[in-house]
Amino acid sequence: MISDILKKTGSMFFVIFLCAAVAEAQVKTAETDLAKSAIEVGESTTLTIRITSGTGDMKQVQVPRVSGLDITYSGMQRSFQFINGKTWQGVSLTYTVTGEKKGSYKIPPLVFEQDGAFIKSREVSLIVKNASGRTTSGGGGTVMPEVVLSKKKVYLGEPVLVRYYLLTSGGGSINIEAIEKQPEARGFMVNRIEENRGDDMASRDGNELIRSHLYTFALIPTQTGSLETGGGSVIMSAERRDGFFGMMDRKRIIFDTGSLEVLPLPEKGKPADFPGNVGTFTMKLDYDRETLKAFNEKRATITIEGEGSLYLVAKPLHEGGDRDVRVLVEEGEKDISVSGDTLKGKVTFTVTVIPEREGSVNAGRFIFPYFNPADKSYHTLKTGDILLEVKGGGKSGPHMGFDTDSSGSVDFNPLYIAIIVLLVVGSITGIVIWERRRYRIISRGETIKEEKPEQESDVLKSLERDLSASLFKKDSDLFFKTVDRILGHAAGLSPAVKKLKVPGDELDKIRDRLYATRFGGGTMSEADMKEISDSLKKSGIFS
Repeated sequence: MISDILKKTGSMFFVIFLCAAVAEAQVKTAETDLAKSAIEVGESTTLTIRITSGTGDMKQVQVPRVSGLDITYSGMQRSFQFINGKTWQGVSLTYTVTGEKKGSYKIPPLVFEQDGAFIKSREVSLIVKNASGRTTSGGGGTVMPEVVLSKKKVYLGEPVLVRYYLLTSGGGSINIEAIEKQPEARGFMVNRIEENRGDDMASRDGNELIRSHLYTFALIPTQTGSLETGGGSVIMSAERRDGFFGMMDRKRIIFDTGSLEVLPLPEKGKPADFPGNVGTFTMKLDYDRETLKAFNEKRATITIEGEGSLYLVAKPLHEGGDRDVRVLVEEGEKDISVSGDTLKGKVTFTVTVIPEREGSVNAGRFIFPYFNPADKSYHTLKTGDILLEVKGGGKSGPHMGFDTDSSGSVDFNPLYIAIIVLLVVGSITGIVIWERRRYRIISRGETIKEEKPEQESDVLKSLERDLSASLFKKDSDLFFKTVDRILGHAAGLSPAVKKLKVPGDELDKIRDRLYATRFGGGTMSEADMKEISDSLKKSGIFS
């Protein structure tokens, strides 16, 4: 028995091996060539794949993604070549491989399909070294990217500046065409900010280079821990002289990333519901002291000025004051710039105060809590109370267009007066016409027929017809409106007509179901609509 099992097992392995061999045989390996086996960060090389031509179209099935490398399809051409004494006719596919990070990489096979058969490239190896700073194949002489972080350790919410530079030997004109990839920003709020920094000299590897500022980003960390920032890339073009003529070379410049340690804000002394303001600030409140009328608006301005997280500064908190006064706060303009290695500027807030009574009114004050990274402690700024003198005469709602001022004179609005006159004249005209008609009817011996209100039974019959029509048309909008009217009418039925056969809470359930569908985002099928219709008919509303 054991020998039989071994025989069967051996046969099974043989079949599996044979199938794998056949499958492998069906996948052809194409001739693969990598122009350079070692490049620098930011440098590119060409991957060429040569496939002998078949009769069908070439389809690309799989292109590997390798972290640290950028593999981009460049093009395809059909060619006839004479290689090592042999003729070759086929398709050449080229890919541009750019090193983004230092490391040793293996580029897996690329897979293609032609005439129902699969073709794959050969696996190739590539080494990416740190950039030496010299562009040997392009113009512009020596070019070296540099990223400088203004700080290596900050608190949560404390801004850090990330400055990008290019160091060059001045061997030709250099132009930055575009920012290809933005800085690493995971865990940060990012704002690009204008900063005018002139060129200066820097020494690298014994060479004196010109350091030119490209751009500055202000990053505000939104999470704690060790975060990566910097990085990104730009497309640079540099002039290359070839005798009398000049040509422009294009090159991708990749910037290194840097680590930033973000500390949590200390819990000791932290105010309740702390809004997250970090830096050093001052607060100023401005408003005029002129008397105003009740229910009129008084505008005030709060200015927060200083250094720190001005992009994320929170509204000042309102506290105190009388109950019969409304206070609204809206953020206004921001004026932010670079100051050394941080942000400085001011943010304005507009305060609207609406007193709802006359007399002396206290509209309260404002507070602004913040954390100062310099002394590692919390502080709270406070304004004085907003004190107002309010007189009567203000209106809490629409009025007829005339007010009494302090001198006692009445300010009339001609438009409202004209409307009042028209209403009075129209009312009088209507009464006169009705009385004349009434007199003619009585003089002829006729009686005046009074219009009777629509009977409850007629209303119910009309609603029942609409309900049936909505089901027949499958009109959910008409169904909702009709059921809502039916339920509203059922609530107001007279005792003589109200002979419901189901409890009132059943109708409440129908109403809840209806409103949940219409206003709560639920769904209602045709079957649901019919179920509700049957329940209403069984309830006795229409009988």
